[in-house]
Amino acid sequence: MEYITGIFALNIECELETCGDWHCSALDWDNMKFLNTEESFYENYGIEFKDRIISGYKNVYVANHIRALLDLLLESKFSIAQGMNRDFIGNEKYDKEIFNKVYEMRNQKNWKEVNKFMEKEYLMKWINFINNEDDDKKMHNKLKLDDGGRRKHKEVMSEFLQYLNIKNDRYVLKGGTALMMCYELDRFSEGIDLDSTDSRSIKKIVESFCNEKNINIH
Repeated sequence: MEYITGIFALNIECELETCGDWHCSALDWDNMKFLNTEESFYENYGIEFKDRIISGYKNVYVANHIRALLDLLLESKFSIAQGMNRDFIGNEKYDKEIFNKVYEMRNQKNWKEVNKFMEKEYLMKWINFINNEDDDKKMHNKLKLDDGGRRKHKEVMSEFLQYLNIKNDRYVLKGGTALMMCYELDRFSEGIDLDSTDSRSIKKIVESFCNEKNINIH
């Protein structure tokens, strides 16, 4: 279905407790921005039915203010979306919903620009959210390893530690991997934590090991 979006939708009152825009008299309502939900990234999310809007149109579908801003970000229209946080939304109760929806764009071509825009709008709130999401993603990838994958991962770590001990005996294994390898704790640890008084050679040792085992580290 077709719906009104962009700056026009921001000038139409929606069901959210948001500010929207206030320049409706300066807009050309005869040339409103329409998109189709079937061709849109967010499909039917945030679409409201209006029996009448300010321009005189009746029985139309309109993006709420969050959806209108998401559409602007997808189209890289950052100059229009500027003020998203304080001006157009103006209500931190929607931060989590907005962050989650924007994060769905992470595989879009303009993600770097979207991420930069969100940093400017929401500052540390967005940065902390992204950091937490990245941590959760790493944990999710770790949990996705089946038993066979975990065994293989453990074998490679064991082989590397033996290789390291031959090349340089100044490294001490610590942390979760030490508990798993040395004390046989029933846990899975993904990384290797080491202490050493001579850490300058570790990069060369890792590269040498990977070359011998034909492991891609990039």
